[in-house]
This record gives sequence, C-alpha cells and structure tokens, in this order.
Amino acid sequence: MHYRVISADDHVVETPGTFVDRVPGALKQRVPRVLPGPDGGEGWSWDGKPPAQTFALDTMATRGRGLKFEQLPKGQWDGAAHLKDLEQDGIDAAVMYPGLGGRVYGIADTEAKLACFRAYNDWLMDEFCAVDPQRLIAMPMIPTDDGPEAMLAEAERVLAKGAKGVFVSYTAKTVLYDPVFDGLWKLVSDAHAVASLHNFGGGTTPTVFPEGVEPSNVRLATTITSFFSAIGPLTQMILTGVFQRFPKLKFLAAEVNVGWVPYWAQQMHMSLYRPKMKGGNWYPHVPTETPEEHIGRNIYFTVLDDACGFEAMKHDDRLAAATMWSIDYPHGVTLYGQTQQHIRELTAGMDEQRKYDILAGNCVRAFNLN
Repeated sequence: MHYRVISADDHVVETPGTFVDRVPGALKQRVPRVLPGPDGGEGWSWDGKPPAQTFALDTMATRGRGLKFEQLPKGQWDGAAHLKDLEQDGIDAAVMYPGLGGRVYGIADTEAKLACFRAYNDWLMDEFCAVDPQRLIAMPMIPTDDGPEAMLAEAERVLAKGAKGVFVSYTAKTVLYDPVFDGLWKLVSDAHAVASLHNFGGGTTPTVFPEGVEPSNVRLATTITSFFSAIGPLTQMILTGVFQRFPKLKFLAAEVNVGWVPYWAQQMHMSLYRPKMKGGNWYPHVPTETPEEHIGRNIYFTVLDDACGFEAMKHDDRLAAATMWSIDYPHGVTLYGQTQQHIRELTAGMDEQRKYDILAGNCVRAFNLN
C-alpha cells in the first residue's frame, strides 16, 4: 500500500463490552464496565460505583459531558467509521492508542487486571483494527507491573497475532532501563515492531490541589509539562545502554512534539564532552559518546502543530528522520477537520522528500508497514 499521510497517534473509545464480554465468567463482576452517571450520561466505572465522569464528544471533554455511549461519534469506537473520518481529512492510516483503557494499569485485582489487558487487546486487534490492519495499526497494551512472566506472555501473544507495536505505561513501577524489561525489548526487536510510551498514557498519578489553588490551573500546568515527559525515560534508556544491548529496538514517544529535541540532543552531547574539554572523564562507563545518534535510529516522536519543531526539521536531518505526523483524534486538541491546512502551513518551504518522511515515511519505516 502507498501511504501519503499517516496519523501516528489516534485514540479509540472502548466499547461498553470491551472487558465484560471477553473475560471468563468468574471475573465478569470484577472488571470495568459502562454505567449510568449522576448527570444522566454514561461513563466508565472502574470500581463498580457510578462513574466519576461521563462521556463527551471528545475524550478531553472540551465540549461538555453527560452523553450516553450511543451518542458518541461512531468513528471513535468503530474501525470502519474511523477510516471514513480519516479519508475525509486526507489521511491514509492511523496508529491506534487506548482511550481510557490505560486505566487498566491501575486495577488492584491482578487476576482481573491481566484478563482486562487480554480483553482490550483482543477488542482492539480483532474488532476495531481488523477491518483493515494495514490502515489501522494497533498498539496493544502490555502489563508492566505484574512480573516479567505476565509481561512477556502478553507481548508474545499480541506479536504472534501480528501486532506491529506495543504500548507500555508511563507510570510503570519499574524504570524502563531495568534489565527486567530486556525480555520485552528482545521480543519487540526480533519482531521488527515498535515499543511506545504515550504522553499521560497508562495508569493514573493522583494530583494534589492545595487549598486556595485553582485546580484547572494545575491541570493546565500538568498538560504543558507533559510534553516534556519523555526526556527522563529516553535519556535514562540511552545512557544506561538499553539501545546498545538492543541496537534494533525502535522506541516511540507519542504526543510529546519535538521542538525541545534539538536542545535535549545538544545537552546530552555537551554533558559528556565538557568534562573531557577540562581534561577529565567523569563518565568512564557511559555506553555511547554520541547519545544523539539514537534519535531517528532507535528513538522516534509524534508531532502535532508544533511550529518550532517543524521549523527545526527543515534543517535538522536527524530530527526529521525521527518524527511522525499525528492528529490526535479524538482529543480536544485534535487537528481533525483541519489536517490539510496544518500540513500546508507547517511544511511550507520544506524539501518534498523530508515532508513525505514526516507525514508517512518514518512511520512506514518504523512500523515495518511495507
């Protein structure tokens, strides 16, 4: 298939039966379900109680709440309808991430949690993306907090089913450079697949709102800083040798934009070379003297309407080779409905091959689509 434009970061809204319909009978009362909410709408209940939030037209609820599931746009939960929405915006394919499904990582009941991972992944791969797996690229969720056996078992299962990528949690209890993840990195590398983190993705981190502070302002600050959330895990993975041990591992940081990447690359390089310029070697065991080399070879990013990032990519070969276009459907910040306008404005004056690589080619290469 010839891809012209791919959104490397779209999201689903899980259907009410995603978990209940797919777990063993003994677990059906212990898994998340859609229930009526106090405002007359419906929403996901994670503990059997009425949902704290009901459905909205977009997953960030910028257009209110209080909807029943049946009132949601079909493209959010039906693969065929999603493809029609993409076609209207001139997009050929999309990489599909969870909606609220990431909250599975926070379920305390381990048996039910692992069943929910399997149920979600089966719904995503066998129903939503099955209508055209070449155009809807599933990112099944991998359990990260329940031991290496459970992690590897689910990774092996979804990769055997044809997954081209896997999703891991930002809130994993174990750092991603811990050797406990080595088995997962080997599986993903051997399958020529992609491992991915997603901004805010996986589990929940409670936010504290001090008395006298407006909660919405704190949420805004959290949203802004989340675009820099990949710096920690990616830097740690590079400098602890993950990509030396697994040189073919492809790792994608989704929904973080890229305007910050050139400075990050510069700072990694300078932090290694400054001591040497002064006649010392503070880091004799560092696995690479050119950490920036992993950008575009092992490490990738998705980008929205990041004007700073697109300007940098006109001149930065490494950054341009590492970046994938996205519209973040159906979040409140989605570019859906204005995709072509944004593409024209952001890529004005850009080399045609470079433009193609960002809009589709890098995603094709990383996910091994052809």
